[in-house]
Amino acid sequence: MELMLGLGCNLLVTTLFLWLGMKLAQATFGMGWSGEYCQFRYLALAALASSIISLIPYVGLILSWVVLLGLLVIFTETSLKEVLFMVVFAKVLSFIALIYLFVFL
Repeated sequence: MELMLGLGCNLLVTTLFLWLGMKLAQATFGMGWSGEYCQFRYLALAALASSIISLIPYVGLILSWVVLLGLLVIFTETSLKEVLFMVVFAKVLSFIALIYLFVFL
């Protein structure tokens, strides 16, 4: 039960921060706020795959970053620089949010 709760929280928080990172990448790299690189469901699918892979002992964290980067490059069809911006933004903020959620609540 605790594993499912952690996986669900990780999925929700990572997906939301990926969406926010996508919006910031659009504004930063000149697409504007109105366009979209990718639909929300594809962001959720990439976050789900990344969350499941992160459960693998020892190498899960690194593999989850690789899977997330790879899937987002495929789904968004943008440059690696823009996807890397989205992933670093989302992973750092989701890590901070999950630490706050599980430590202080």
